[in-house]
Amino acid sequence: MKRIPSVVVALFILTVAIWSWGDIGRFQYMWLFSGPAMLLVASAVYGDGWLSRILAMRPLAWLGRVSYSFYLLHSLVLFGSLGLFRIDLGGMGFIKSCLAWVQIFLITCTVSWLSYLASERFYSERKLGLVARFSQIEG
Repeated sequence: MKRIPSVVVALFILTVAIWSWGDIGRFQYMWLFSGPAMLLVASAVYGDGWLSRILAMRPLAWLGRVSYSFYLLHSLVLFGSLGLFRIDLGGMGFIKSCLAWVQIFLITCTVSWLSYLASERFYSERKLGLVARFSQIEG
């Protein structure tokens, strides 16, 4: 599956190009886009190519571990940060806007990690313990 990511990236580019030219509608775009997306995920999970190596890097693996907390809390942190720090993303320059997004991302990562430690980790470890126990019973 080493070659699939390059082919999938080419399919993504072709699909986006066709959609941007206006030759296909949203419905067709969704179906054309979902096929390469499934191949991309499969190649990342089961492959050993460049995409798998990128996704296996420690920062991305850590982000995957806290991703549920990140998903649940990102909008709260975003709107809380915008209100608390009185940030107007549209009214500032490009560099300041990018720095604001980086700060919001780092705050969200910190809050997500704390949420993971406070609630998710217990259930994740418990689930792994149950899986190990059931695999010993079956095996």
